[in-house]
Amino acid sequence: LDHGNFEGDQESIIHLSEAEYLMWPSNSMPVLFLSSAASEKVEEAVRVDGQDVKIAAGPSIGGSNAESDFSIGGGLRVYNMFTEEKKHFPNLFSTVDWIEASDSRPLLFVCVPGETGIVMLDISDPMNNPRIIAETQIRCRRRGWADYRLIDFQRGDRWITTIVDPSDYGNLLYYYDTTDVTGWVYIGQLHANWENAQDGLGQVRNVDPAGLLQVVTWHCSDVFCG
Repeated sequence: LDHGNFEGDQESIIHLSEAEYLMWPSNSMPVLFLSSAASEKVEEAVRVDGQDVKIAAGPSIGGSNAESDFSIGGGLRVYNMFTEEKKHFPNLFSTVDWIEASDSRPLLFVCVPGETGIVMLDISDPMNNPRIIAETQIRCRRRGWADYRLIDFQRGDRWITTIVDPSDYGNLLYYYDTTDVTGWVYIGQLHANWENAQDGLGQVRNVDPAGLLQVVTWHCSDVFCG
């Protein structure tokens, strides 16, 4: 049931009876989502009138399409803070786990969960033509404690991109040559294991423009350390 736009609104928990579970052993079953207005009518009918409510859907069910200002939540939304102009590009990708722009180039890095992984967008003309220029298949997710997921910097005539612990497990830093943005070249990795082998990695940032030095922070193991 859709109860409006607020945090957690699109998260649904479906509880199956034993009979339903046996009917759908693959844990894949049809689910019908109702609009906020329709769900309120159903709840009212059950709560006030005590009616047995039956809901039907499909091509054989008549009806009319109601006008709606609903737009898909996926893709990329671009806002101009000066002119208040806004654009929505819903077909670039669906749900993302994190999104971060390069500090040095007109590039946007997006973590798309699943098989796609981290994708790179050219945002030199963000209001008119943000476009995907590379799909890396580097698996990623949004858990963990890192505020920054990557460092993009120039060293000589090369561009280096550091991906910070993309799976949020293992305390691993991956280094890529992204001079050719359409063809990332793997350079190597660093296992930041001096505090813990798997967890606890905090922030990783450059402390000089050339990226020769990077500072790494760690998170406390309990609530008593400041």
